[in-house]
Amino acid sequence: ALRILEDESVEGGLLDISLGGTLSTPVAARLQEMDRPFVFLTAMADLAILPEEYRGAVIIQKPVVEADLHRALKEAGL
Repeated sequence: ALRILEDESVEGGLLDISLGGTLSTPVAARLQEMDRPFVFLTAMADLAILPEEYRGAVIIQKPVVEADLHRALKEAGL
């Protein structure tokens, strides 16, 4: 994802918080540096794993309901 952000123009991101135990926060940080919005997706009930600086981010719980996705994307500015 970080390589894509370097090579492609993106409007924003839809990021799973944890993929295989690896957090997507480096991708979120890069999107912030680029002044691009993002939304986190997660199936985790406990978001304590998320660093403090991202606890105010727009987050959608999985499984995703279409109406929630539309609301979150709008809230994030996507």
